[in-house]
Amino acid sequence: MRRFLATLALAVLITLSPVSIGVCPVKDDFPPRPCPQPYVSISVTPQQLDLGSVPQPGRYDSPASMMLRIEANCPHGGVFANATPLVLSNGGSIGPDRIFVRIPATGGYLPLDSPVNVTGPLGPGAFDIVLNFRVITEINNQAGTYSGTIVFTCGGCP
Repeated sequence: MRRFLATLALAVLITLSPVSIGVCPVKDDFPPRPCPQPYVSISVTPQQLDLGSVPQPGRYDSPASMMLRIEANCPHGGVFANATPLVLSNGGSIGPDRIFVRIPATGGYLPLDSPVNVTGPLGPGAFDIVLNFRVITEINNQAGTYSGTIVFTCGGCP
């Protein structure tokens, strides 16, 4: 029996548009008070995701899920995900074109070989998004523990 255990470590990268620090123009406000600065925050739970084991090659929906929490005080373009290959310690790998994320809005799965918008545009507020994953293994993937990284990015506030 062949067993595949894929573990993904997670990295979160937030890119913010340059903003200037200024003061809020409020009539009859002395002394002037600083304006709140735009922010976007992303956190993931769990920090390490075990995608599970598979007995033979094929398409497998992972029983594990991930909670993505997004908090922002401004509208933004949403959160994007992409992955590195899942690498076996002896050099074998499963490419990111065979690692998929389920898009909650559509229920469809998209490969993580290029950035995928997993949330769509979001406004100010706090949002919890549950992500599910799918992996396709092939006959040439050796049994063992594979590991890789999922990177989440978010553009800043306009």
